[in-house]
Amino acid sequence: MSLPDPRKIVQVLMDNATRGSWPIIEDACPWVAAGPCEPHVSSLEVKDMLALPFFKELTKKVHCVRKFILHHQTPLAVFREVSDGMLTTPAGTRMGTMFYAFESFLKHLDAITQTLVSLKVVQYVRGNSSQKATPDSQALGDQYKEAKEFATDPFLASALEFALCVLRPVILLLRLSDSDKATASKIQYAKYEVQENLKSIQPDPENMPWSDGEYDWSTMQQEIISIHRYRWDYGYTIVQGTGYLLDPEFVDMDQHQDAETMASFRAFTAKTFYVDQLVENPTPEQKAAHEQLVAESLRKQAAAAASLLDYKLKRGTWAVPAIWEGAKTMAAADFWFLNGSGDKELQLVAMRSTGQVSGMGSSERAHKVMNFVETKLRNRMLWSNVEAWTYIQHNSHQVDKREKLGHEALNIAWSEGVEENSEWEDAWHPEEEGEMVKTARIASSAARAQCIGSAADRRIIPTRSAVREGRLTAPDRLEI
Repeated sequence: MSLPDPRKIVQVLMDNATRGSWPIIEDACPWVAAGPCEPHVSSLEVKDMLALPFFKELTKKVHCVRKFILHHQTPLAVFREVSDGMLTTPAGTRMGTMFYAFESFLKHLDAITQTLVSLKVVQYVRGNSSQKATPDSQALGDQYKEAKEFATDPFLASALEFALCVLRPVILLLRLSDSDKATASKIQYAKYEVQENLKSIQPDPENMPWSDGEYDWSTMQQEIISIHRYRWDYGYTIVQGTGYLLDPEFVDMDQHQDAETMASFRAFTAKTFYVDQLVENPTPEQKAAHEQLVAESLRKQAAAAASLLDYKLKRGTWAVPAIWEGAKTMAAADFWFLNGSGDKELQLVAMRSTGQVSGMGSSERAHKVMNFVETKLRNRMLWSNVEAWTYIQHNSHQVDKREKLGHEALNIAWSEGVEENSEWEDAWHPEEEGEMVKTARIASSAARAQCIGSAADRRIIPTRSAVREGRLTAPDRLEI
């Protein structure tokens, strides 16, 4: 590695298809924790949900209608006349974008219906009813008949609303993890909140999303929750577990009673104070020096574990109320930077874990800019110039956004004092510039996700083992 100090690297996030390389990375750099990109994990979770019969049929209907309108000139021209926007096209490898396709379809459902019953479209279909794009494709007349049948389905609107309600918590989790902010310590509780919201969802008896007997929600709900729990385990890392344990927002929760969380803390602490292996054929002096380093490492690990008890019990230097009051508006890593000097070993572990991102979105965006900079016409640029141009191009967008929105501290504050029914959706849509993310706590209602929960609600113990053993009593949620 070419960095001056490779020990500054804490974690390596990669695509989930490269899991086989993670042990290789950790063997070569034992102080590094390799793990999955959390937005990809959430995208896979959405993909698994869309494979269920209800979502699969709904996706088929949306794709059929969308393709008929967007792939034919006359229907597209009519749709543009009656609609105030355009239908969203989902990305093939970004399953979360299907949520926005559903959202766009529901928004423009009236315009879609007007388009399909328009006299211009009917005449266009009659004049080209046997037309085919390819010999094996469906005739235009059959495409129109199927699209019109789907668009006029009396259950389509309620089905779309229900699908959005089910998928919304996962999408909000995806947007949280795709942020450039340090969210690794927030992911575990956010996933717990997603699970509790999925449990609370119930179809409206007066506006059912399907006909009687077509689907069984209780069975589907269990399948959805099982998918979420599987992806929860699939994306878990020791950085997330340690960050969750040491994030001051969750200090009153009993994570230390969860064996998996504590195992993550010990493993991450060992990586933080890692000592290189002894060289082959060492001299007595080298052997003695190495033994001293190992002893010092063990001492620091023990000191970090001992300090954890004071931190969780809020005693000693942690007994000052002002510390915890200030933590409500402070990023977790900043909190430890300012207040952890009395426990140096635990401070280092906490800053390294709570200061981590949970996705590699910023890296992918930087590569996108790099591809824009180094093109076929500029393929002989020096690498130093590529880096300089990329730096300017990438950060100029951030400067423009800061000037437009106004400067705001880069932290994720607690939700104390936040009014219920606040508009949070702007903070999650990638194509919109809303206010910065203010919480990792996720909840959903029938129409949109809302940030809810009091200080008493957060005193619950959301450990992963307790969730699976049924030892949790979930806080009250909004009924769907």
